Amino acid sequence: TSFRAIDRLDDDTAVVVGELGIILRTADQGATWTVVPSGTMNTMTDVSFFDAMNGIAVASNTVVRTSNGGFSWQPASVPDALRAVDMTSASNAIAVGGTSVLYTTNGGATWTPGISPFPPSISAPLNAVDFLDPLNGAIASANGSDEFGGPTPSQCYVTADGGNTWTPSDLDFGLTTREYHPGELLYPQAGQIMVAGKICCYFGAFEPPSTGDFVSSVNTGGSWTHKGVNRPANGLARNSSGVVIVVGGDGRMIRRNLDATYTSFGPGEPQLGYAASSFLDANVGVVLDSDGFNYMFGDVATYFSSTNDGGHTWSTSTFGNAQCLDVACLSTTEM
Repeated sequence: TSFRAIDRLDDDTAVVVGELGIILRTADQGATWTVVPSGTMNTMTDVSFFDAMNGIAVASNTVVRTSNGGFSWQPASVPDALRAVDMTSASNAIAVGGTSVLYTTNGGATWTPGISPFPPSISAPLNAVDFLDPLNGAIASANGSDEFGGPTPSQCYVTADGGNTWTPSDLDFGLTTREYHPGELLYPQAGQIMVAGKICCYFGAFEPPSTGDFVSSVNTGGSWTHKGVNRPANGLARNSSGVVIVVGGDGRMIRRNLDATYTSFGPGEPQLGYAASSFLDANVGVVLDSDGFNYMFGDVATYFSSTNDGGHTWSTSTFGNAQCLDVACLSTTEM
């Protein structure tokens, strides 16, 4: 079973979700874990907690919610295969997936279709969402198609009124023969939006390896700067001082420093396909990469890299026989 996402409730407690509807809960900084029934067998792709009690996880045509800190969950059906969710209060949340934007005002019990960021003639998959507060948020979409079947660019859609209106901006910088797939979006402070993504060709017989891109804006999506990465960028994290770590395939990491310069790390372990990262504070953080079984390198494993100096230096350890896809740093010694 692969785990797909994790969120921290407090310094000791976290919840993990993944394939076949699995939910695990820890209350001792990850030393022990308890399986909690989710009420669904669908693969969970994201989980978000607003506080220590109220959380929502999303899956294909299913949402599960908790109001008691993850000890029990109640399922609800939704009309689309959701990819990401973000809670903006104990009762309000926004979820995206496919071409749908859904809202709840009762903790996930019922969901209402929101105003789509797309014009009626555009269809594109929505991959990521993050809200700074109940009014200010952003959604990222992959490349799509118009009503005539022509390609449309990947977009970041920004709202300042809780999703009543959306302002689009291109994320793929005029790419015409390549696809851009946002992996994770972060809206950590006023004006600043960051997206980690993967760039690959349209499907063909001789498709080259995928690369990555990290894009950032300091004017709420009005303009973007981007940093190419030679492997897909799957996740990102920002510490409390403003340092950003972007992680991706083959153990590649880049650190965006406070002066907007970049430091690259890697390559890491071979054949790594997934990545995630989490910071506890300005200094302490952890990233992971996972690989599956292959005939050259053997069994599955997860590789953890941790830093105590804001990402300047890293130490690595291996956890065998498990493929993990997300990580949360709970304390200076626990993850």
